[in-house]
Amino acid sequence: MKEGLPMSGNSLNRTEKILILAKTYPSPSAKYGETSCIAGITDRAEMRRIYPVPYRRLEGKYQFSKWQWVEVETYPNTQDIRKESRKIYFDRINLHNVINTKNKWKERMSWAGGIPQIDRFKKETGNEPYLDSGISLALYKPALPVKLEIMKASQEHWSEKELSNLRQVEQADNSLFSDEGGNLPIKILEKIPYDFYYSMKVKTEDGLEKQVKLKLIDWEVCALYRKC
Repeated sequence: MKEGLPMSGNSLNRTEKILILAKTYPSPSAKYGETSCIAGITDRAEMRRIYPVPYRRLEGKYQFSKWQWVEVETYPNTQDIRKESRKIYFDRINLHNVINTKNKWKERMSWAGGIPQIDRFKKETGNEPYLDSGISLALYKPALPVKLEIMKASQEHWSEKELSNLRQVEQADNSLFSDEGGNLPIKILEKIPYDFYYSMKVKTEDGLEKQVKLKLIDWEVCALYRKC
């Protein structure tokens, strides 16, 4: 049994097959050095938020990609009561097929169609969507033009506390996430000095329009910046 995880066989544990839909760029973590949040949909069309996931510390055979099916053992996240939220065992991730883009993303879109959708935002100031009771993961399809805004981050470098957490990843014994029990060399996480936003007009719950700016924290966006 891995450190900090509940006993296997607990009545609240579930073996679930999940299609990976999104993965956030890692952020510093006091416990794991750095963590990501994963969003997916199960083969029963139930949304899942998996957190925390120290993705870069996982052994290669446990690392998954977007639009890939994985089989994992999940259990409730007692620190997050939202119905979609779960934790997983990091050494019990079985990778399955990646859904391809054939026929104009036909298979991918069939699963995306099962994601709960929102069509409006709260009328108060801010960027909070108007969600049905109990839903905290949903898809929004903008009907109006969307603008990408790139702004210099208010904090261009990691703070000393964040650096201290991140150095755990460089120095740690990563046997927690490896069957072989060996160290996995990992470079310290790069701080992205820019923030990325979608800026758009949206409908509000009272039928009016307002301007919102939604921050992009997707791993692929940050990876694209690093390659440019």
